[in-house]
This record gives sequence, C-alpha cells and structure tokens, in this order.
Amino acid sequence: MSAFEGRLWPAGEPGSAIPIRALIEQSLIRFESEGAAIAEWPTADISIRRKDDGFHIVAGPDHVVFHTTQTGFVAAVTGTSSGTVSDRIRAGATARQANVDSETDHSGSVVTRPNPAWTSWVRLALLAAFLFPFITVTCLGEPVASVSGAQAALGIEPTVAPKFSGQFAQESEPDPVMLVALVLAGAATIGGVTARYSRRLVGWMSIGSALAVSYWWFNAAADLADVDAVGFDVRTEPALWLVVLGGAAVGAVDLAVSQSGRPPGPSS
Repeated sequence: MSAFEGRLWPAGEPGSAIPIRALIEQSLIRFESEGAAIAEWPTADISIRRKDDGFHIVAGPDHVVFHTTQTGFVAAVTGTSSGTVSDRIRAGATARQANVDSETDHSGSVVTRPNPAWTSWVRLALLAAFLFPFITVTCLGEPVASVSGAQAALGIEPTVAPKFSGQFAQESEPDPVMLVALVLAGAATIGGVTARYSRRLVGWMSIGSALAVSYWWFNAAADLADVDAVGFDVRTEPALWLVVLGGAAVGAVDLAVSQSGRPPGPSS
C-alpha cells in the first residue's frame, strides 16, 4: 500500500481544500481526512491528468484536485491499476503536454523536465530556416541577390552574386518586424525544448513569428514590385513558406494540446 499526504478540493474551488491522505492499494484509491473516509474509487473508474495545481481526478460526476508534495503519486496509481486505466492516464498526460514530464518535488514546487517531442524538433527546424534565403531576385533564371530571414532581422547586407556586386551593394538596417519574428522563433524554440514556458505561450510565440514573417513578406513584395517590372524576377523561397506555414501549424498544435489538457467544466 502507498500513502500520500496532501490537500484535496473540488475542481475550481481551491479555497475549500482540506488536508487529505491518499491510500493506494491493489485496485482502489481512497482519500481520508482525520481518519474519516472522504472518497473511494476503483482505479478502473478514474482518469487522472497532471496540471500545475495538482492531479485532476475524474470519477463519474466527481472531479477533484489532489495536491501533494510527495513524488511518485502517478507511478503508484499506474502501478496498481488495470491496463485500461494506465492507458488513459498515459494518454491524458501525453495529450496535455507531449514535450514535458512534470511532477512535484519535496518543496511543493512543480519541476518540469525536458522531453522533446516532434514539435520541439519542428521549432528547431523553423529557427534554422532563418539562415536560408527568404527572397531571391533572379535575371533570366540566374540568381542576382538573396536575403535570408537572419540577414533581414540583423541588418546584414543581402547576398549578391559577384558579377552584380557593384550594382546592388548597399547598406542595410535591421528590419524590426523580422527581428521580432526571429526573437519569437528563438524564444519558442528555447521554451519548447527546456519547458521554460507554458505550452500555450510557446504556441502563441510560434504563431506570432509566422505572422510577423508574413507581414514582412507582404511589405518586401511591394517594395520589390519595381524590380520585378524591369525584367528581374522575385522568387519566394521555400524557407519562408516553411517558417510561415510550419510556425502556424506547430503553434496551432501547441494551443490545441494545451486546451485539451484542461479539465472539463462550464464554458466561460
């Protein structure tokens, strides 16, 4: 039998929390307060999701939150529950935050451990895409000049073909919109890999970066309209589409996953 000391309250009512002792034995989980039984459920009838305020336990119409400063609560439940409940618990944890394994340490603080999922690798690829050309100017199919996301953000001169260097060389200044896009992409990458930020915030960072790059692209296309009119072609490169579409997609996934991690409740 495993025992865990903590606090228990109905979901959404942390002010009504009471001291509780959770006992896990065979296929049952029981909550006691001052020696009196508060609740008892077969583990086959419950689902558990880990959230920042504690473990959300749903059993039929009951939805309670259990907060403990001891580690190993979920491990104790999954170790004594049926395969069906274990699958539901693992699925709930994965659905909420696929790239973070979190639990509460002995001081009561939530400790997050990086566990990179596919979204983390996608964000790394999106950040790396800023090093590749976003727009290329060509003449009769021959590249003349190109600018990457990093070049635009940091004010680095565009890459110009040697035979055209005298015609296109010019000073460049950092583009504030692209700089914002690069900073957001970097923050989202760091936050996703290290679990420094919530998944929802990381998702909005990715979407914000994609929107900023889109805004920069529309402005750049308008500025280069005259160049296109005199015989040069302006080509949008795959790296830009990767950042825009990939950033929006991975951000939407993060937002959807963070939303699915919320316990059911009345709509606001």
